[in-house]
Amino acid sequence: MEAICNIKERRSIRQYLDTPVTAEELEKIVEAAAYAPSWTNSQTASYRAVLDAAKKEAIAAQVALVSPHNGDIIRNAPALVLLLSENGKSGIRSATGKPLHEGLDQHWQSFDAGLAAEAFCLAAHAYGLGTLIIGGFDEAGVRKVIAVPEDHRIACLLTVGHPKKDPSAPKRKTVAELLKIDH
Repeated sequence: MEAICNIKERRSIRQYLDTPVTAEELEKIVEAAAYAPSWTNSQTASYRAVLDAAKKEAIAAQVALVSPHNGDIIRNAPALVLLLSENGKSGIRSATGKPLHEGLDQHWQSFDAGLAAEAFCLAAHAYGLGTLIIGGFDEAGVRKVIAVPEDHRIACLLTVGHPKKDPSAPKRKTVAELLKIDH
C-alpha cells in the first residue's frame, strides 16, 4: 500500500524551502531510481546534479529564454538534476541493429527517460523531497553551461528540494473515463 500512497501523494513542486539538498540525498534517490525499467534493460538514463549556485543560475537564464516561469523555479530550487538519456540503445531493432520502424527508437528512448524521471520523482517523494519535471528548455543552451556527452540527450530537467507547501491533488479523471474493457 505504500507504493499506492506514494503515487497518489506525489505532487509537482514549484516552491522550495532554502534548505540545501545534499549529495547523500541525491545518491539515495538515484540508487532507487536505477531500478526504473528500460528497453531490454539498456539502462540508458543517467543523472547530472547541479548544486553550484552559479551554474544553476546560468542554466536558469538559458531556460528563462524559453520559459521565464521555469527559469524562476530553477533559481529557487536548492538542486537541479539533468536527466540524461543515452542515444541509440533503446528501441525496437532487427537482428542487424537497425530500427524496424523509423522514429520508434527515439520514441522508446523517450519512454525509458519518462520511466526514469517518474522513478526519480517517486523516490525523492519517499525521502521527503519535492520535484518538478521541466520539459520547456533549450537543450543547446543548457549544454553551453554543462558539458553533456555528445551521445546523450538531456531528456528533462528536475528541480529538487524540500517543499515549501504541500499542494492538494488536482481533480483527476474517473476510472470510467480512463478505462474501457473489451469483454
